[in-house]
Amino acid sequence: MNELCSTYKINKSTLYRWIEKFENEGIRGLEKSKTWKPYSQELKETAVRDYLPGEYSLREVIRKHGISDTKVLQFVRC
Repeated sequence: MNELCSTYKINKSTLYRWIEKFENEGIRGLEKSKTWKPYSQELKETAVRDYLPGEYSLREVIRKHGISDTKVLQFVRC
């Protein structure tokens, strides 16, 4: 992994995210999205509430709720 990341100058967490997307969605998971996927405020608030107690990592929370990226939760107001 380290050699691969070094060769292609990518962050290890990025590579793991790509692997996860590929495993979950196949090649479509790696395609660049042309639109912003809307999420309800309720879903985002639920995800944030799952994260706050510290039981789950941010990555686990977005996976659990089917959210595309951690940035979706960046500005959620609960």
